[in-house]
Amino acid sequence: MISARMLDRTSAIRSSCFAIVVLVLLSSAQSSAQDTNAEILQTLAVSCLEPATRPHTSLTLRSDRMTQFLDHAIVRELRNHNVDLIVRDSPIAADSIGSPETEASLVYFVENVAIKYARSRRRHLDRSVTLDLGYLVLHRDGHVLADTSCSRTYADEIPRSYLDRIETASIPLTKGERPRRSWIRRYAEPVVVGAATAVAVY
Repeated sequence: MISARMLDRTSAIRSSCFAIVVLVLLSSAQSSAQDTNAEILQTLAVSCLEPATRPHTSLTLRSDRMTQFLDHAIVRELRNHNVDLIVRDSPIAADSIGSPETEASLVYFVENVAIKYARSRRRHLDRSVTLDLGYLVLHRDGHVLADTSCSRTYADEIPRSYLDRIETASIPLTKGERPRRSWIRRYAEPVVVGAATAVAVY
């Protein structure tokens, strides 16, 4: 015969298991929702260039190999807004980027990317991503419509364990400046490890 105490214990175990499952699912959802540095830079680039692209229904985009991962987001955004788009896969001198096939031509370049991490609460870091772009827009007849630059910044907090997930090894621009360990951790950890080893040997 099952006692009331055993039933209570079984119920408590089930409740604990359910809580653990919920925490695991929440952690997994947060991990999958965490934007990578590449995705953030893409969003910032689209925001930067939006004023330059908004007036046009057709554009020629001059692409550069160094910024192809940004091109993907820009092209997607323009096509979502029904802009007729021609993509050239090599940059051309500024005085010859006018294209008769479209209303205007757009060439942009990365002036600066700054990705920094700073210590936050326990096991978390504050992340800041700054993108500076320069861009030039030429009418099909060659006269300059825009020649300027823009800057966008994004900031959030990330778990320290996500650092390797949010950076893309194949895209150097996504690598951030990691915080140095505090002097306490630099010197205390070897002492603790050494003491633990000495105890084990003894």
